[in-house]
Amino acid sequence: MIYAPISRLPSFLPDIKPLRDYISTLDENCPLGRREIDGDSIYSAVAEYDTKTPEDAVLESHREYIDIQIVLSGRELGRIVPCDGLEIISDDPAKDLVLYRKPAKFAAEFTLDRSLVAVFLAHDAHCTQIMIGNERKKTKKAVIKVRKNIFEDFFASVLD
Repeated sequence: MIYAPISRLPSFLPDIKPLRDYISTLDENCPLGRREIDGDSIYSAVAEYDTKTPEDAVLESHREYIDIQIVLSGRELGRIVPCDGLEIISDDPAKDLVLYRKPAKFAAEFTLDRSLVAVFLAHDAHCTQIMIGNERKKTKKAVIKVRKNIFEDFFASVLD
């Protein structure tokens, strides 16, 4: 997982102009729904929802895509734990979605709001959309899906 101020996002993004251009347009007025950024290699889904109780939030990971999650309005809690050793409830390769039974303890808990970004890698089981405190709040978020090989190639070039 990468968790950082949104201002730091360009430093850990592949230099793909359509991706960077799209991210620069994101704000609370973005239309809801799916938008292709670079074919099926990079796309975005913008959704608006009420935050959930921790019990109702879903623990998931993805094998083929990296998630870049940017809250456009509102705020939420998230939790993360490595996938290794978790009990798989459902694995749907067509949707690139693996669901897990929640563990007794998570590795970390974090807040997402307009000032922060979270990037979830393939080994990160993540649970987001959790309400802060005892009140559900309307939240709008963009989840940008980037094929994991694009990030792997980018990080390999940075580390060489």
